Amino acid sequence: MNTAYTIFECKHTDKSKTSDASYPWEKLGEIIFFPENHTFIEVDQLVEYCYYVKKGRVVSYHIFPNGEERIFELHDAGELFLENSLLFAARSPVSYKTTCATELIRINKCRIKREIKENPVFALSVINQTSYKYQSSMERLKNTTTQNVHWKICDFFLAFAKKYGIPYKGKILIQEKISQQFISNYIGINRITVVRIVKELKNEGLVEKLGRFYYICDVDSLKQYQQMIDKNV
Repeated sequence: MNTAYTIFECKHTDKSKTSDASYPWEKLGEIIFFPENHTFIEVDQLVEYCYYVKKGRVVSYHIFPNGEERIFELHDAGELFLENSLLFAARSPVSYKTTCATELIRINKCRIKREIKENPVFALSVINQTSYKYQSSMERLKNTTTQNVHWKICDFFLAFAKKYGIPYKGKILIQEKISQQFISNYIGINRITVVRIVKELKNEGLVEKLGRFYYICDVDSLKQYQQMIDKNV
């Protein structure tokens, strides 16, 4: 089964600021635990709860008739998901599963609607997260249809550096184990193309790899390289 990841970060919104981690989310629902690789929402399932990620990670995905698995979103600690389907009594368009042992807060429809009605701070947090997802989806759709694979791979590294990167010896270390196959699956292009383009970025002195960890040698230089590609598209 092939897993194709099609996420491109929205450039104009800081996702880390779409949720208030200090908010007492536990009071809204029950804490539940799921093991790694556990699917807890199936496609077309009627949504009865929304979820807040306390620890771990959840991905939304869909398996197509040809067996290809496409992942659409990563939900890390501090993020709310499925709130839109819950508010509008919709069925889930995709499935949801964990990628590691994960702790969630499960909130039912009546409780979240009451909290939105009674607590403007909470309502703003929900609106903020939902707005971010809409904006991100629109930009992702635009990039999928207008940008070439060089641009998309640069964007992959920039997005992961922003979300998972830390300064390390004058570079940015992406604290996620990333294989070239993962990049291929994430973007939805063949592995041979990924190998070729990553090699080009290494030769340009833009990225390095030690073991399964990538380093961004200079974020500004990688952005300039991406902008140059953008002008040539």
